[in-house]
Amino acid sequence: MDDIEVPRFFICPIYLQIMKDPVTTITGITYDRESIERWLFTSENTTCPVTKQSLPKDSDLTPNHTLRRLIQAWCTENASNGVDRIPTPKPCLDKAYVLKLIKNLSHHSLQIEALTQMEVLAAENERNRKCMVDAGLPKAMLVFIVSCFENGQVSGIQEALCILRLIKIPRSESRVFLCENVSVLRILLEDASSSVLKRLKPEFFERIVGVLREKITQQGIKDALEVLLEACPWAGNRKMMVESGAVFELIELELGSPQRRTTELNLGVLFHLCCCAEGRAQFLSHGGSIAVVAKRILRVSPEVNDRAILILSLICKFSGTSMVIQEMVDAKAVPKLCMLLQADCAPYLKNKAREILRSHFDEWKNFPCIFSSLSCLEYKEMKQDCVLDDAIPLADTLKLVSLKHELFDEIVQVLRDQISHQASKATLQLLISLCPWGRNRIKAIEAKAVPVLIDLLLDSPEKRTCEMVLMVLDLLCQCAEGRAELLGHGAGLAIVSKKILRVSQVASERAVRIILSISKYSITTSVLQEMLQIGIVAKLCLVLQVDCGSKIKDKAREVLKMQARVWKSSPCIPANLLSSYPE
Repeated sequence: MDDIEVPRFFICPIYLQIMKDPVTTITGITYDRESIERWLFTSENTTCPVTKQSLPKDSDLTPNHTLRRLIQAWCTENASNGVDRIPTPKPCLDKAYVLKLIKNLSHHSLQIEALTQMEVLAAENERNRKCMVDAGLPKAMLVFIVSCFENGQVSGIQEALCILRLIKIPRSESRVFLCENVSVLRILLEDASSSVLKRLKPEFFERIVGVLREKITQQGIKDALEVLLEACPWAGNRKMMVESGAVFELIELELGSPQRRTTELNLGVLFHLCCCAEGRAQFLSHGGSIAVVAKRILRVSPEVNDRAILILSLICKFSGTSMVIQEMVDAKAVPKLCMLLQADCAPYLKNKAREILRSHFDEWKNFPCIFSSLSCLEYKEMKQDCVLDDAIPLADTLKLVSLKHELFDEIVQVLRDQISHQASKATLQLLISLCPWGRNRIKAIEAKAVPVLIDLLLDSPEKRTCEMVLMVLDLLCQCAEGRAELLGHGAGLAIVSKKILRVSQVASERAVRIILSISKYSITTSVLQEMLQIGIVAKLCLVLQVDCGSKIKDKAREVLKMQARVWKSSPCIPANLLSSYPE
């Protein structure tokens, strides 16, 4: 065969082999049918490979019978040299035959035979698949699947799904079709009997997980998640979902910050899949799994809180290896569990969070963050259980000064989220306890605590919260970085001075202390001018006239004395005050 020279016009220009079924395109070039169909439909090209002219996908391919007979005759003449004869191609599949097969689906006795024939034809070549799409086979398969669910019938569903997978639906229609497909399945599964739900095939779940992977539309994703959720209660279904890669796709979907309802459905399915060992293994194999679940706690809805806590509980209880326990710390899940105990949520969720913390306290107690995080726990109740007796007092100075920056990032994030008044106050108390130690003030400032605290003051918090915010700001303003952050915020000085004589004596004292720190160590011409413009000077003068603590008056007087040369000519200072305090 290698020594025989094959006529040039017998060779397909695409794959350079002897043509078995030559067809001529509208550009005048002849190709082997299988090669040009693959070029047009699989590779999605729209130009002629030889002439580079436009060649639409729906253009006619005219059989070249004369050339085929010449090729067959040449093959026969050279049979003795090892050339195989080219068989006569099968007749093209016509639309009428496909419609007949579709019609047979309505007869129960002919269904399996018709489906088998369709599957064979769809697997043969692109020409058959295109003919089937043109005849409306995809929608016919959908109607057939719908009728199977309505009648509680399982036989035929697997074959129908295989046919849908083989058929190449046009891109313009595929997304809409898939969405319709999943939407109908969701409606049917809601009313389907348990006998149908527990006999679903792996191909079914591969198809549904494929919709999640494609991320066609938000509605399509929600429908796919609802389908999975309906099928989750059966252990066999959960295993098939895991084998289809559902856990990985669910985590990837959640990393994309989906809509609230999508997150609720997503974590609902993840919870069911984590009930089996295979699901937990796939969950832990994804690097972002614990982090994304922990991040959703207290940020979306009570339903999400419920599912997220249950997922973490399952992971810690049945797959709590040393690496997983370390990952819980690295992913900031431990501080989140502690914050949950202070949030306004269901008691059983708090019990679950407490159970997780209790079960792994021995492992987590060696990490610095556990001591600071546990100050958000309900100590009295925990001490009654003899679980965390004297946990915080045991935290020596070394642990308090070696806290990581990430912990302060998480603490400030809780303030920023404003989960609840109780959680905010617990977090502020935590900052008050930590800031005096080592470089904790700097760590809090680098976590952007100052602007968050100022914004919290601007929201007009309740009396105790306001006092605690000013106490933290006072601590942070004892270093240059903290004062710079306060002055860098457009409303920093204004909101601090506004709280003087308006909240309580504690708040007034802390506010005046902050202004004193600014006046002593960070004063500039522009700062002096700002103090005049926003009324700080007048407010300090007022402090000297009202009935308040002597400490506050002493600090206010100290500020006025320091800047007397600049402010004495200001019209905002009453003349009687200048005469009363000539210094």
